[in-house]
Amino acid sequence: MSVLHLLGTAGEGGAETYFVDLVEALRRAGVDEAAAIRRNPAREARLAQAGVPVRVLRFGGPLDILTRPAAAGFAAIHRTRVALAWMNRAARHTPRGPWARIGRLGGYYNLKYYKGFDHLVANTDDIADWIVDQGWPAGRVTCIPNFAAVPAEGEGVARAGLDTPEDAPLLLALGRLHEAKAHDVALQALTRIPDAWLWVAGAGPLEAKLKGLAEPLGNVVIQAWAHGLPVVAAESQGPRALIRDGDDGRLVPIDDADALAAGVRELLDQPMLRARFAASGAARVEAEFSEAAVVSRWRRLFADHGDT
Repeated sequence: MSVLHLLGTAGEGGAETYFVDLVEALRRAGVDEAAAIRRNPAREARLAQAGVPVRVLRFGGPLDILTRPAAAGFAAIHRTRVALAWMNRAARHTPRGPWARIGRLGGYYNLKYYKGFDHLVANTDDIADWIVDQGWPAGRVTCIPNFAAVPAEGEGVARAGLDTPEDAPLLLALGRLHEAKAHDVALQALTRIPDAWLWVAGAGPLEAKLKGLAEPLGNVVIQAWAHGLPVVAAESQGPRALIRDGDDGRLVPIDDADALAAGVRELLDQPMLRARFAASGAARVEAEFSEAAVVSRWRRLFADHGDT
């Protein structure tokens, strides 16, 4: 059975990064795959290195009449049984054919682009519930989370390379440098924890603004768990769907720098609580969010739809 992945965006956001991670993981598991993507040389190179055939298509706006038939031809060549569309632009151009069409949603997308699709996959329970609330049949929605890779021994960034004292409490904020990620709140909270250091990892349009704030002073959750780290997060839809407050992390009110600082200080002052949160998070990664667990769920879904 062959799976054709379609990705219509050229950026380097979380969905695009995970697209390649999952394609590579499925390939390692023996899934026969091909990918139709928008031009991105680095992405093309990674897919080629993984042994995945790639076709670069335009994935343009409503006037683009060439991408869909080109994708259909590419699908036919590779005897596609499942076409997996990543996000709205890809869904718009996913052709009908003797294959099942599945949409992969990592957010609260406009479902008009998925009309006529056989199945939708959400990466959180909240999104899956929302899809059903919009009128989509519950039996045609599956939640399959993203997986997190456990780091290899020796991986990491040395504190000295970022001028960070070896004995300072070190905090890490991950995510695209965008207003939706609220890194500014993390920086404001840091002013309430003067003995701690904060690393902000990401890229995006707010980089300069965030650097200015720092001078005077989902997927992120499971990645932190995979790295053996305890998590404090705002009670927004993504973290709220993952974290069991008081068991494997701490949830605090949204956009509340004081509450965030208090949550961090609680963990800094209680090493046993830090260890318990980290251990519980690591156990959940192994059971729910490991590459093997997630790939197994995708393979079952493909098998269910591969005889369409």
